[in-house]
Amino acid sequence: MKTATLKMSKAGLCGLLAFGLIQAAHATNLVTDGTFTDATGVAGNEPNGQIGNFTTVVGWTASGGNNAGVGDIGYTFLYQPGTAYTSGAYGSAGEVYLWGPGGNGGSVNNGLDAPVPGGGNFVTGSGIYLVPSTLSQTITGLTVGDTYDVSFYYAGAQQCGWTGPTTNGWTVSLGGQTENSPALDTPSEGFTGWQLDTMAFAATNSTESLSFTAFGFPPSPDLEETSLLADVSLTQDPTPDAASTALLLGFSLLALISASRVAGQN
Repeated sequence: MKTATLKMSKAGLCGLLAFGLIQAAHATNLVTDGTFTDATGVAGNEPNGQIGNFTTVVGWTASGGNNAGVGDIGYTFLYQPGTAYTSGAYGSAGEVYLWGPGGNGGSVNNGLDAPVPGGGNFVTGSGIYLVPSTLSQTITGLTVGDTYDVSFYYAGAQQCGWTGPTTNGWTVSLGGQTENSPALDTPSEGFTGWQLDTMAFAATNSTESLSFTAFGFPPSPDLEETSLLADVSLTQDPTPDAASTALLLGFSLLALISASRVAGQN
């Protein structure tokens, strides 16, 4: 009888653990197109281009003050992997390149050819060109009072034609809450490499605006700093729901089974 009971406990443990792990692994990303791949453009190298002017990314809106007479769209660009230093991105003031290996604007082996996290495209913003660039999206389906994690990869780079060290990052907002990413020190003509950041925000409404505003120092138009953004997600923090309860119960059963085995051996 004891052996039969132990076997039943093992089966129940496996089922509970499997259920909990499956549920925990399927956190829903509430961001639309966090990899910036659902994009179209009108320039010759589409979808690369200035967002809101020559390029559209589903779910996202660019802003940041008047830019060269084209309206409130900011200095925000979309790049496909390996194109920021080769084909560039078309904007209201012409083609925009970043320093990188084999670049049209100037070649430098700074590592910008590294894979883009998430396997998608990336967006750039300037914190000092006219008005800081902002990329935003309306998020729906939030539960008031619950905590949500905003995760993203970011980096610092520099536009071709400008030199000098800068500092780069993003100011992230969800509704009325705001937090800054750690600042990255970007060398002249350099690239910092991709960094992961995660921020926790509490939902105050079922619908909130998620925004990323580039920041950069020193605040000089002679140093065209650039903040890069990729692989954005917003997921609900785990709560003591059925999945986590199953995991806790499963581990408790595992401890009991282990204790029973020890007792039986003695």
